[in-house]
Amino acid sequence: MTEAKRGPGRPKGPTGEARERRAMYLPAALWAKIDLYGKDWLERLIANAKPPKE
Repeated sequence: MTEAKRGPGRPKGPTGEARERRAMYLPAALWAKIDLYGKDWLERLIANAKPPKE
């Protein structure tokens, strides 16, 4: 049996939305937290974030 090939383009997210790649410069301490807790934790943290009060 052969595996089905993935289509061209960027992979879709878990809900089917397209993903976008960007770069950020963060202090080493923040990258260490992201490495420790993982990408899923960071995505949930951002999704649940509230805008700052003015």
